[in-house]
Amino acid sequence: AETPTVEALADPSTMCVGSETNLFAVGSHASVTLTSQLPKVWVGDILCTDGTTVHPENWPCNEVAMGVVFYVDNTGEHGWAVDLEEIPNKMWAISNQNDIPALVNFNSGRLAMTDMDGYTNTLLIRQSGTFDEYEAAYTVNFEQGWYLPAAGQAYKLYVEQIKVNNSLQLVGGDIVQLDSFGSCWTSTEISSNRVWVLNNALSFSEKNYPRIV
Repeated sequence: AETPTVEALADPSTMCVGSETNLFAVGSHASVTLTSQLPKVWVGDILCTDGTTVHPENWPCNEVAMGVVFYVDNTGEHGWAVDLEEIPNKMWAISNQNDIPALVNFNSGRLAMTDMDGYTNTLLIRQSGTFDEYEAAYTVNFEQGWYLPAAGQAYKLYVEQIKVNNSLQLVGGDIVQLDSFGSCWTSTEISSNRVWVLNNALSFSEKNYPRIV
């Protein structure tokens, strides 16, 4: 599940009349001015291609969906969204014995849950090799702010899975299935040959096994 970050400024205006907001990637300095028609962003809101966010009750609207918000901080103005498209059968790395020195190795699930910087993780993975070497990290549209979620981010998606899936189904997106039958990659590394993945719990996987982005 790709993960972008959305920042929205409070706006008292009505639906489809917006104020300026910023869509940006965590850890980067790049940002783009967008608009939002809601006073605040809520889990389950639909993130649109023009940067607006639409509450599910107000869908359909004259907008094009690009993601669904799965986390908002306690200000109600900053959060993360998951892409509409699920990409199956991608390996984290072609080599199962390649530790990325710049990535912190989290050797316990408790510690891995504290990793919230999927943007920097994905950047470091991509800087370490090519698409053929690190398939999952290159599958995401990184230039547009999407990245592999860190373990802590992926868990937050798992917590809000039902609400997010309701909105994904509403806009025709791929349903997130984090259970014993489906697991997604995180960008949180354990060792040279293992990475954290999320299904119905946080677990680990060999890097050269095909899983969901």
